Amino acid sequence: MKRIDAALDDLFRQVLAWGGVVTGEHGIGVARLPWGEKATSPEARKLHVAFKRAVDPNGILNPGKFV
Repeated sequence: MKRIDAALDDLFRQVLAWGGVVTGEHGIGVARLPWGEKATSPEARKLHVAFKRAVDPNGILNPGKFV
């Protein structure tokens, strides 16, 4: 598993260096969650949190995930 995580880190680092994104139509996913902060701007994260709180005030939909 360590080799897979290291390979994903290398891959995502290069994707971001090329100006790409590590998110997709289904969100960032569990494997890419640590990359969420690097892959999104502070403004985008703030908007995401505000939207998530508005539609899921009790935090019961996909808790702990960036969708």
